[in-house]
Amino acid sequence: SADMADPGARPAQVFEQALGGLRVCVEAAEGAFPPGTEMWLVDALFEYAELGMDYFRPAPADMLNDAFLGLSAVAVGLVIWLVRLLITDPKGSVRRALRKE
Repeated sequence: SADMADPGARPAQVFEQALGGLRVCVEAAEGAFPPGTEMWLVDALFEYAELGMDYFRPAPADMLNDAFLGLSAVAVGLVIWLVRLLITDPKGSVRRALRKE
């Protein structure tokens, strides 16, 4: 397929193709994650102001809750990235695959 690296390509060309795909992923993540990061930073500052040093000694239930929240945020970010990737379709792969059927 056109998306596959050329078998006769030099390593530098293959590396450039891989970087192009990585660049698309990073650009999508930059659009999805900063608002959440800012929200967590503000939340942490307010919670530290409220709890003081106890903020650094969380209960196991709080750590589990935070872990689920983090995993949920990553899952939502990946869904946003996937939808954006399917909509923008930078290489036209989805369009070609749908036309074949």
